[in-house]
Parts: sequence; structure tokens; C-alpha cells
Amino acid sequence: MSRTWTFTDIEFVAAWESTKEGYLPEPFVFTSEPGRHRDHRRARIEAAERVRSRCGPELAEILATMAQPDIRIVVRGFDGHDLQNAERSIRILAARKGDNAHMVIQTPGQTLWHAEGFTMTEHGVIGLADAVVAALPEVGAGRQPDFTFAGGAGGDRMDRPRTGPAVLHRGDEPAVMGESFGAAPADLTGTITVAQGYSRLGPRGIRRRSLGWRDITGDGRYLIVSGNPATVLAVDRKRMVGVLNRQIADVVRAIKDERTSLGN
Repeated sequence: MSRTWTFTDIEFVAAWESTKEGYLPEPFVFTSEPGRHRDHRRARIEAAERVRSRCGPELAEILATMAQPDIRIVVRGFDGHDLQNAERSIRILAARKGDNAHMVIQTPGQTLWHAEGFTMTEHGVIGLADAVVAALPEVGAGRQPDFTFAGGAGGDRMDRPRTGPAVLHRGDEPAVMGESFGAAPADLTGTITVAQGYSRLGPRGIRRRSLGWRDITGDGRYLIVSGNPATVLAVDRKRMVGVLNRQIADVVRAIKDERTSLGN
């Protein structure tokens, strides 16, 4: 049974300070309530003491690995009809290092810039993609066949809310399918980024892979695999996990290649 930790918003912020990384990691946010700086600082100190008492020193070690992982997965999702709808906002960070993997989910707050709290779970590295996909709302696969179009995962066109009548039609030409897909209203839309945690070559050496997804209203879920052209796949949970695992495997290969080329 994997372990689970729950935190209030300020408890997670206070716990994260032990990593010396400064701000919360992408994609998380925290907005404190109005008040004096001295009061906020006292509240964080008290929150840190509660977390240490409840979780022990191991938590700081776990957060340190999340701050400097081998691989991180960042998930950001929005209500496709109203980008400002905080209740449908999705913010997830998953990270793995060595044989350890953890995932943190931010519970939405009163606005997009607030957090109600955070939940962290422990996972095996092999099952991390399953955990990430399982954290998304359950939606069946779209009904249209796979297709390609000129564009990328999670571009501006894909992230805007749609309310028009556009629908996808089986048999349309790829260019037409791409236009219909981009214009079709979506209940939920978002991006998943798989990235190398660090590189000895610096920022230019970090391998990243990006996916987008759109839950088309009245149809189902589609995954957008970045490329030129981009590929759009109708995905159920199993297929989405498979695609995400391939993205992770690509980053793992990049890490191994870098270590080999630089003599470990």
C-alpha cells in the first residue's frame, strides 16, 4: 500500500522551504491572505513545526528528491469552457529519482491563484504514468480516428475555451480535421510535460517531451503528441498511459546517453 500525506496550503509551502528552492515548483501556486509579513512568517513557522511533528524527517528527504529529480512530470489542466473556473483547475507534479517516485496534487482554491491544500502519494517508478493518468477525470476515448495536423501540443489555439458548433467528422481531410478539432468545444483541456530533472550540460541539455489533451464535448478524450506535424490520438486511460510511458522512456534514454557520453 502506497503512503499518502495531506497538507494545508501553508503547510506544504512551509515544508517545501526545507528544499531551499525558493518558490513552489511548477505548476503549483500559493497566495497568502492579506496581513502583516510578521504574521505570515509566524504562521509558516508554526505550519513547519506541525509538519515535522506529523511526518518526521523523512518528508524533507522526499521533497529534496522532488526538487532535484531524474524526471519530472508537470500536468496543468483547465475548464475548456471557462479558463477562470478554479474548481476545474488541475495542477499535478510527479517526480522520480532512482527507485523512488512521488506525485503531488494541488486541491483547487477559491481562485486559480489559491490552493485549498496538497496531497502527496508514493508510487513505484513503473506505475508513475498510471498514477498521473488516474488523477485526471475519467473520460472515454474520442470516437474519431487518429490524424495529424500542423500544430503543437497545448498551443494557444488548443487552450482557448470553445463554445461554437464545430464537430469532428470521420473521413474529413487532415487539414479539415485539424481545424475542426481546434475549434470544437472541450470540457477539459491541458498539457503534460515530461522533462529531465537536470543535465550536466546545463539547461540546453535537458530533454523535454510535451503532450496536450482535449476532452471534446459529447465525444471523448484526445491526446496531442507534439511534432511537425502533431499527431492526435483518441485515447482511453490505457492508451494514454502507454503514450505517457513512451515519453518517459524517451527521457530515460536521454539521461542514459548523457551519462555514457560524459563518462557517467
